[in-house]
Amino acid sequence: MKLKYIRLFTVCILFALFFINTESLAENEQYIDVKIGDNIALNSTISISSTSGFVINNSINSYTSNEKALNISLISPEYYSIFDLNNNKISDIKYTDNFEITTIDKGTDVISINNKSYRGSIKIIMNNNSYYIVNHLLLEEYLYGVVPREIPSSSPIEALKAQAIAARSYALNNLSRHIKDGYNLCDSTHCQVYGGYSAEKENTNIAVNVTKGIVLKYNDKIIDAVFHSSSGGYTESSENVWGNKTPYLVAVKDPFSLNAPNSNWNITFTNSVIVNNLRKDNINIQDLIDIQVLDRTESGRVKTIKVIASDKTVLLSGDKFRSIMGNSNFKSTLFSIEKKYDTSRILKSSLSKNGIEEIDISSGTVSIITKDGIKSVDNSSINILDDKGQSDINIDTHVASFSFVGKGYGHGVGMSQYGAIEMAKEGYSFDQILQFYYKDINIMQ
Repeated sequence: MKLKYIRLFTVCILFALFFINTESLAENEQYIDVKIGDNIALNSTISISSTSGFVINNSINSYTSNEKALNISLISPEYYSIFDLNNNKISDIKYTDNFEITTIDKGTDVISINNKSYRGSIKIIMNNNSYYIVNHLLLEEYLYGVVPREIPSSSPIEALKAQAIAARSYALNNLSRHIKDGYNLCDSTHCQVYGGYSAEKENTNIAVNVTKGIVLKYNDKIIDAVFHSSSGGYTESSENVWGNKTPYLVAVKDPFSLNAPNSNWNITFTNSVIVNNLRKDNINIQDLIDIQVLDRTESGRVKTIKVIASDKTVLLSGDKFRSIMGNSNFKSTLFSIEKKYDTSRILKSSLSKNGIEEIDISSGTVSIITKDGIKSVDNSSINILDDKGQSDINIDTHVASFSFVGKGYGHGVGMSQYGAIEMAKEGYSFDQILQFYYKDINIMQ
């Protein structure tokens, strides 16, 4: 073969390899659709701005506007209208046409929506008579806005890397979570907290970049890498929270979380507040008499709660009871119960014919003070009989409020974020952190 043909052949091969590799890289770029904010009502207006102007397009049509700010008005159930700031209409867009709105300089510019900025493009979605904004962007760009909202950006870099990998794995495992609604994930704690470009921090962007593409796998499948704020000293097994046993989400003793923020907490609810919260969840009871812990999981978390009312007894999981009382204030199911009794029902009277000087029920344990000394009765209800055996008086103790004294913050399954921070401070690497909280997993591209 002549030299010129050899050179030509070599160039063709290199070109082909370059084309294949470039195409392969493009295919590996994962995009994600994230619902941002709450649902939008008809006749609402969305204000958007950028520094370079906008491109509005789908696979068929394209509109370009050099305006730096636009208003999107949801004026019809079938379409929305785009106006400039002088109220000149640019276009009517059908929701079903799936148009995306991006900046002219997509590489460096961002879209600001009601004073909050996002990378990528946005879409206005209508689904089942609900209207909302969806942010379409690269997975890695999405993680830029997730990691600093899920863990303090001032955390050690190894903890930030562990969070980035867990968040990436969680996102990829849950891409179908909201697919029936027209997007992949939402921006709240229901999925992962996402704050867009406005939330980004330099340290967390570095953590995302240096771990790009790294995920957690179990049996060659990307895991559901759930995480929580603090375990309170012991993580929880998945089946005790969600009912499904997952081999890599098992309870582990976690000394790294013992001194974390929210590692100790307490909250008090009056009797009436608990009754009202139960009724809001369609658990209709009359007078609340008592709340008892029936059993606990291996980690010490409350597994089953017994609610005793005057008309019925209700059994609830600890997680359900926490949800009813409010997850943000009722921080975990790792708690004990302290009860305060109604002191207005203390009875102090002379019952000399029975040899009783007074009765005190303020502590919940009935103390009977007689001429012969103090007698204690454990029952919450006591009958005092006269010398003929007839009931003289009946005393019922009444719990006025319940204090829940607990440890940790969150469901307790998977990685403790403050535990990861403490591990990083003690010199553990991101892979050691992840392998401590997720059992028998592989860390790989």
